[in-house]
Amino acid sequence: MNNTGSLRVVQKSAELEHLGSIDATAGDAFPSVLQTTRVFPVHPTWNDPNHNGLLVSSQTGTTYIRLSADGVQVVNDRSNPFILDEPTLTAGNLKSDAYDDLVVQITPSAALLVELGRGKVVQKYEAGVALDMAAISGTVFLAARKDGSLWYGYVQVKNSRPELVVRYARTFQFCVILLKHTSDIPANKLKDANGRNKLVSGFQISAICVDNWRGRKSASQQFVIAHWGPEHRITVYDFTKAHESGLSAEAARLLRISLPAQVCSMVWTDFGQGRKHGHLLAGCIDGTVVVQRFSEEYVLDGSARTLGLGSLPIRLTRDGDRVLACGSSAVVLYWEGNRLQQSSIALKVRRSAYAVTCAQF
Repeated sequence: MNNTGSLRVVQKSAELEHLGSIDATAGDAFPSVLQTTRVFPVHPTWNDPNHNGLLVSSQTGTTYIRLSADGVQVVNDRSNPFILDEPTLTAGNLKSDAYDDLVVQITPSAALLVELGRGKVVQKYEAGVALDMAAISGTVFLAARKDGSLWYGYVQVKNSRPELVVRYARTFQFCVILLKHTSDIPANKLKDANGRNKLVSGFQISAICVDNWRGRKSASQQFVIAHWGPEHRITVYDFTKAHESGLSAEAARLLRISLPAQVCSMVWTDFGQGRKHGHLLAGCIDGTVVVQRFSEEYVLDGSARTLGLGSLPIRLTRDGDRVLACGSSAVVLYWEGNRLQQSSIALKVRRSAYAVTCAQF
């Protein structure tokens, strides 16, 4: 998908059924489709493999497209429950024991919880400070705010109704207070004139990964967060106890590495090998992909491998046991013959690319 409103489906030896289309160039009825940046599928229930809607995000807004046996319908009337006048940072089904049709949409201004079956908004949680990015993992979501703080959100049922619970902490609390990195930042830099915590530059979040690297469908409580800064730092955190005690007391660092360039996307996977090793892949703004192997105990295993895909920033998308990397060119990364392999795709990108894979759908 590129930001001119066109979509290319890259798949060999496959028959595709055309369900419908929207010609955004024919008029200005749905301007957000013209500058598409991301596409998020929504499912009738969290465990339904089929999807019945798409949230198509641009730089300025979102279009909600409903899919059915009758074709494609753009929903922009009162039956639409989603936020349309902002771009969507992430959206997807959020698992709950009591409700199976909950969808969360996160925009720069809010997290919106929707009961899709009824087409009703359950709750809108205002961000206060604008959000930069977000990601969903089964039962929880993470969102980074422009002030350097991090949201950790999930659904709980109260008085027989679902509601969002959001906890947050500044990222420097992870790096200094929680993780004891006192040598990184002088103590007198952590407080303002009134004794309040203040933002430390260099710890704003640049990328988030919330997938389970072992490939299981269940949600993970180990997340990867990349920070802006001179060290281009990636840190793996364990959020297992965040539900009970809140982020600022319980998040623990498992692994930290530094890279030669700023990170803009990440995935991690075991490439379907079922072994006690995983691979952390970081897409950088200079067009490189860095692949670092680690053990089940989150200990680095060997040196990192770097792949060059041109000069455009890298977008990574995990599809089962494979990873699609899109930059100036595109490659599929996979594990075979006891080593990392890559297969090139005849896809040229002029400005930027976002991958939409069957794993998302």
